[in-house]
Amino acid sequence: MMAIEILEEIRKRSKIPLADYKIVHFGRILKELGILSKRSKQGAVYKVVEVNNQE
Repeated sequence: MMAIEILEEIRKRSKIPLADYKIVHFGRILKELGILSKRSKQGAVYKVVEVNNQE
C-alpha cells in the first residue's frame, strides 16, 4: 500500500481527522522508522499486515 492509502485506512477506522498535508510527513515517518518499501511507478509502496487486537 502507498502511504496515502495507509493513512486513509487509519482515518476511516479511527475516526481521527487528519489533514491532507500530513500525508507527506507520514511517508517521511515511515522511512525514518525503517519500514521497508519498494519503488513503483506511483511512488513508494509499503507492505502492510493487519493486526486485530480484539479481546
